[in-house]
Amino acid sequence: MAGEGEGAGDGGAAVTRKVIRYRGHQVDERDDAIAAETPFTIFLNGDELATLQATPDHLDELAVGFLRAEGFITSASQLARLELDRGRATAEIEISDLPEFAPRFYGRRVVTPGCAGGMSLVDLARLKPLDTGADQVSLSRRRLGAMLDCLTSAPLFRLTGGTHSALLAPADGGEGRQSVLREDIGRHNAVDKAVGRLTLDGVPLTGRILATSGRVAADLVKKAVGLGLPIIVSRSAPTGLAVQLAERMRVTLVGFARGDRLNVYCGHERLRGG
Repeated sequence: MAGEGEGAGDGGAAVTRKVIRYRGHQVDERDDAIAAETPFTIFLNGDELATLQATPDHLDELAVGFLRAEGFITSASQLARLELDRGRATAEIEISDLPEFAPRFYGRRVVTPGCAGGMSLVDLARLKPLDTGADQVSLSRRRLGAMLDCLTSAPLFRLTGGTHSALLAPADGGEGRQSVLREDIGRHNAVDKAVGRLTLDGVPLTGRILATSGRVAADLVKKAVGLGLPIIVSRSAPTGLAVQLAERMRVTLVGFARGDRLNVYCGHERLRGG
């Protein structure tokens, strides 16, 4: 998957600080690159919607991806206005119609890097399984390996060691089919940035695979189901509730995917040997 995905983005994603390094009996002082973090506030139709603790790059994508992943929009055509203020780390967005559930979001002021928009067992119970069209999506072991290579080449992680990465890529790897690699201190933010990029470009999510460096909890499975993504591949571990939910929602869940090793927790039928 050489050249697939995109790089670290529009600047400000890392800061440099002096550190004192201990290596056995050796001590020295040097510059160290650290992943940047900023509170990023999204205003929707004039009201404060949420503040995300995020890496300050691709913030327009993060805002749009957050809105789509949380069900406020389904396409970029619903965006009447999007104004990004990088200095203040804010996004002013207007959409034509607010969904009925919108009021319950407005009291949620800060979403930390480890959290999504929030959910409950009631939310999970209301989820509907993926439609039968998702059964047509399959992933070869070779393609999975190429996606992992792309994921592990994430430039900001290689620089700082302090970010999660997310890749949204077509299952077939066809020429001209856009893939997006994004990074952030938050695993959900990284996914939302990739979703936002494809949404802004008008690229359908149909038939795409989500690969992530972070653990897969039930909130990430919920997000994938809402976006119609039938396969989740992670270099890390899933939780028990995530596996239960993925099985019920007919999502293929792969964990501990590293090199030629992986664990398939459910949905093995979508994985091909070639």
